[in-house]
Amino acid sequence: MNSAKRFFIKALLPAFLLFSLPSCQPDPYGPNLHVFHLEMNENATNKFGHVVFSDTIGAFNSKFKVGDMLHVSFLESDFDVPFCETFGQVNISKPIVINYASKLSLTCNMRNFIQYYGLQNEDGTFNYSSVDFTFTLKEKQGYAEDIKLRNLLYTFNRNDYPNLSDAEFANYREVTTSKLKEQIIYRSASPIDNEYNRAIYVNEEMKKDQITHVINLSDNHDAALEIINKAKSQGRSLYYEQTTNLEISMGVDLSDDKFASEVNDILHFILDNEGKFLICCKAGKDRTGNIVALLGLLVGSSIEEVLNDYAITFYNYYGIKKDDKRYTIVESQLMDSLELMLGVEGVSEENVQEHLLTYLYNRVGLSQSEVEQLKTKLAK
Repeated sequence: MNSAKRFFIKALLPAFLLFSLPSCQPDPYGPNLHVFHLEMNENATNKFGHVVFSDTIGAFNSKFKVGDMLHVSFLESDFDVPFCETFGQVNISKPIVINYASKLSLTCNMRNFIQYYGLQNEDGTFNYSSVDFTFTLKEKQGYAEDIKLRNLLYTFNRNDYPNLSDAEFANYREVTTSKLKEQIIYRSASPIDNEYNRAIYVNEEMKKDQITHVINLSDNHDAALEIINKAKSQGRSLYYEQTTNLEISMGVDLSDDKFASEVNDILHFILDNEGKFLICCKAGKDRTGNIVALLGLLVGSSIEEVLNDYAITFYNYYGIKKDDKRYTIVESQLMDSLELMLGVEGVSEENVQEHLLTYLYNRVGLSQSEVEQLKTKLAK
C-alpha cells in the first residue's frame, strides 16, 4: 500500500468511528439529574409554603415528564416524589412536584412543605441562606397510571358543563346535613375572583339567597380590595360588596398552628354575627370543604353526611359520582384531611366527636362555653 493510500485511510478512520460507534451523549430524558441552587428568601416560597424554583422550567421539563417518579434530595432529606399536573393526583400531605402558576414547585398536598421540612420557621425566617435541590429520575412514567386514575382536571368554560345548573357550575350550594339549621351555611367558589369564570354565577346565587356574611378564605382585605377594583374596571358588579365579610388568606397546611388560629377567627365571626354565611375560597374545594366539614361534624352530623356534601364538589368539577371508581379518592381525601387537621389517626364515627372537641379546645382555643354557643346557633 503506497503512502498516499495509507494517509487517506488514517484520515478517514476517525470519521468512520465517529459515525459508527454509539453516541456517548447522555439521553436528556434518561436517568439524569437536575440541580437547583436556591437562595432562601421571599422568592423561594409562596403563601402556601411551596418551594418555588425561579429557574425556567424548560430545562427541567426536557429531562422529566409528567408521570415520572423522581427522587429529590436536599440537606438531610431524600425521598421519592411524583411529577404531576394537579394536587389531587397525590394523597393529602404527600409530596409532589408540580408546575403551579407557571412556576415549578416542590411541595405537599395541603401541607406547608417549607416549614414541614425545616427550611422556614413559622415567623417567616429561613434556617439556611441557600439550599441545593437535586432531582434524579427514579422511574420513567412510574406514576403515570396513578395520574390516569386521579385525572382530576376541570375547565373554566361554562359550555363544558352543559348538565350543570349555574349554581352547580359555581360550586354554590346550601349545606344541608341533617343536624345543621336550614338557610345558615352556604358554600361556593370565589364570589369576587373570576379567574375560574365562576364568580359571576356565585354573585347571582348570593343575591337570590340574600347572603349577609361571607367568609373569604382565599384573600386578605388588601387582596380582596384589589380584586374588587379589577372587577369594577371590567364592568362587573359584585353583590359581595353588600355583605359583611371576614377576609383571610388561609394557609393550606391543616396541621399547623396558623390554620388552627384561622379556624378560631372563623368560628368567632360566626358567633359574633347573625344571618346567612357563605364560606368560599378560590374554587370552593379544599379550604372551604374542610371548614364546612368541621362545622357539620360540630353540630353532630355523621362523617357519611359530611362526605356526601364534600363529594358534591367533585361532581361539580370532575363529574365524579358514587359509582365512579375515582370516588374512593374523594373518601380518602376527606378522611386524610380530617386526620391531618385533628392530629390523629383512625378517625371514625365512634370517636370523631371526642377528637373534634379536643382539637377545638386545645388547638383552636375555644372555651367549652363558646363551643356550646356555636352548637346552639348552628344545630337544629
